[in-house]
Amino acid sequence: MNDLINNQNLSLEERLYGKFVLGAYNYYGLGNIEKDDKKAFDIIQECANEGHIAAIYDLGANFYYNGVGTEQDIEKAKYYLKLSCEAGLPRAIKKYDELIQKLEKRGK
Repeated sequence: MNDLINNQNLSLEERLYGKFVLGAYNYYGLGNIEKDDKKAFDIIQECANEGHIAAIYDLGANFYYNGVGTEQDIEKAKYYLKLSCEAGLPRAIKKYDELIQKLEKRGK
């Protein structure tokens, strides 16, 4: 996997995809990779910082929303979900709407 992530002959998009998949493997504990929420968070955050839309969504919808690998932070969840909505990711729009409705019910 590191060969894919570090291969300079690949485009940035291809390398980010490889890194994102590595984050997913850590998140779910797939293959011979042990489940590690903190490591998954760190990898996905790196991908999000480089503009990977699915990683931006996952930061909001999974990591910050549920406090996986990091402290739960609903404001950050909302921020990252909004970014992925603005990029047109359909699942982000649905999740963002659910979050807003939940917050409105709580009066926030």
